[in-house]
Amino acid sequence: MRPIITLALKDIKLLLRDKAGLFWIIGFPLLMALLFGAIFGGSGGGSVSSVEIAIVDEDNTDYSQQFIEKLSASEMLEVTTTTSDSAIAFVRKGKKTAFIKINKGFADAQSRFNNDESYIELGVDPSKRFTSELINGMLIKTSFEMIMGQFSNPQTMIGNIDEQIQTIDTSSNLSSDEKKIYKRFFSGLENFVGGFDSSFMQNQSGGSIMDGPKIKKVEVTQDRIGDPRNAYEITFPAAILWALIGCTSAFAVSIVTEKTKGTYTRLRIAPISRTQILAGKGLACFITIISVSTLLLILGHLVFGIRLDNIALLSIALFASAFCFVGLMMFISVIGKTEQAVGGAGMAIMLIMYMTGGGMIPLFVMPSWMITVSNFSFVKWGIVSLEGAIWRGYSMSEMMLPVAVLVTSGIILFTIGVTILTKRDG
Repeated sequence: MRPIITLALKDIKLLLRDKAGLFWIIGFPLLMALLFGAIFGGSGGGSVSSVEIAIVDEDNTDYSQQFIEKLSASEMLEVTTTTSDSAIAFVRKGKKTAFIKINKGFADAQSRFNNDESYIELGVDPSKRFTSELINGMLIKTSFEMIMGQFSNPQTMIGNIDEQIQTIDTSSNLSSDEKKIYKRFFSGLENFVGGFDSSFMQNQSGGSIMDGPKIKKVEVTQDRIGDPRNAYEITFPAAILWALIGCTSAFAVSIVTEKTKGTYTRLRIAPISRTQILAGKGLACFITIISVSTLLLILGHLVFGIRLDNIALLSIALFASAFCFVGLMMFISVIGKTEQAVGGAGMAIMLIMYMTGGGMIPLFVMPSWMITVSNFSFVKWGIVSLEGAIWRGYSMSEMMLPVAVLVTSGIILFTIGVTILTKRDG
């Protein structure tokens, strides 16, 4: 064990002497976190190509179903119908941007032009709050179209009036005089609707009862999920993953440098096994990743208020991410035989993973095919695990998926790298 620790300390000392290398490992990730945090300002930015929402239909009427169908027809929304608990869970885990809950009585309220806020509830992922107004606008637009459809199709409204008249006839709670009064009213309303000119409604401007329903904004993050205090709780996980990329690149190139300069050969001649040499290199990379990540998190906590409440889950997320990128380091180190080849190919691979994994381009603005591709990016799973520990409020069972992906990938990549390196030595 002592030779492994000695070799690891040797690599760390060499890294500390490289001031330019330290900037790309510590300084640049910090600058990225500050830059994107200032840009987003806690509310996000950019445009949405397709917003994934979960809809809960507790009204369960033909009208509410038609309402959902109209929302689903929009290219801006990708709608999934589910239960109330599942909808909230989807948003909490970041699988959906928002949920819409249509409460019981929605159809009846719409038919009476009741704009009470209790009939539609909207909850939005706290990291994507800028989409709240977009969804709100789509709800109002759809509601208005549904109401206009009623006026443009008087037969539908007349049918509803006929049902009301039949209800009056069979009611046992109304006297004969009251029935006459109500039937006279609904008969007059039926004549009015039958001769109604829908173009009158289309020519109106300004606010009116036709503005659609008021939407009740539900702060689900306060009761059900973690809430990011500011943009930096969202941008620092991405910055940490950039630091991991910097460490991975630096140590991958160092292996090639030692081989081209003969350092690796001299170590092989010494009474040290190949396993100890590679384990020392991996340990040095692992220690550096954990140290840099911890430094960034402490700085974010002290200066920008990033929460470090769940130290246990945060430690698991950091260790799993570090384990994965140590394996990636070993794999990248055998891509080429020169420093230029390894450095160029490695950075190209990691930049693609960073962009597709949500480091530069948030996942919620990506097209669906790109979101599928992001599942193959270790950066995505690293960000998901860190967000889950910092502000999404993941439980241990919810952390298992990203952690399992990271650890398994690290083992596979490290094994492939060591196998290729061993064959080349032979």
